[in-house]
Amino acid sequence: LSDALLYCDEALKITPGTFSREWEVFIRFLKARFLFEIGLYDGCIKVLEKTLAYLSLYKIDKAENVVYAWLARAFIYGGSVRTGLEILDHMEKSPLNLLFTAEGYYMTGEYKKAADLMEDGGIKISGYDFLPGDRIFWLDGFYSIEGRCLDLSDSMLKRISVSFLSYMYHLSGNSEKS
Repeated sequence: LSDALLYCDEALKITPGTFSREWEVFIRFLKARFLFEIGLYDGCIKVLEKTLAYLSLYKIDKAENVVYAWLARAFIYGGSVRTGLEILDHMEKSPLNLLFTAEGYYMTGEYKKAADLMEDGGIKISGYDFLPGDRIFWLDGFYSIEGRCLDLSDSMLKRISVSFLSYMYHLSGNSEKS
């Protein structure tokens, strides 16, 4: 992943010349995702905050919810759980925000609350009915990355959500459902 970070930096040097502002924003988001995956949450937060500034500057509203959700997740995993949960609490509800909120409850040891949230909110997420192609789909932050690489019969978000719910059932002592 460290090579991927370098490639992102190289791509960011040339994207302004392509006049594709959405791709520039997407590469910034991709860099943040790489930082998240290797546990550099403070770096991830800085890149996502800068990405939000570019979204505002370029008026790319469709990506805002996804970037804010991942910013909240980075705060949660970086140890600022309450900050992350507050961000998510002020956002429109979505399957992605539901998962990240449940992860916040997991981090505070509130396993039953996490499981109840997932169950009450439902994890009935259908697969996506289009191909990634050259467009960027700001659905959840998984589709335009993992979705480009993996041939899945359903969404990555659904797979993660179902697994996480089962894990929360197990941790909260509900072995019948786990």
